Amino acid sequence: MTLIDILQTISNFFMLVTLPIYILFLITLRIFRHDETLNSAFFKLMFSIGIADVGMIIVIMLGNTLAESGWTPEVYIFIGSLSARLSNVGLFGFGYAQNFGVFFVAINRYTAYMRPMKHNKVVEWFFSVRG
Repeated sequence: MTLIDILQTISNFFMLVTLPIYILFLITLRIFRHDETLNSAFFKLMFSIGIADVGMIIVIMLGNTLAESGWTPEVYIFIGSLSARLSNVGLFGFGYAQNFGVFFVAINRYTAYMRPMKHNKVVEWFFSVRG
């Protein structure tokens, strides 16, 4: 067993242990979303990034790690190249969602810190529903 295999096993273990905690955190954010302290654009953005993170963890665990481990080769042989395509679409899709989410959080924090008087106006404009 190489060092890379050991590090991969450790990181997979931590992903599996922290995933339920992360999901409970997201459920808590969702339940208390109307609370005065959690009813801001920042927490809505963090919830969105959390969904993208959980999706990425699930795609990594079901797509790459499970196929690489060799525990269920029949499933991946039956699905064929579709499993690789779905895994890549999930990885890129959730990866882009994470990147956009972090970008919007950066804009949100920048306006809150550098332009506090215009922050609410920018957030309202940025997150308003246009029809």
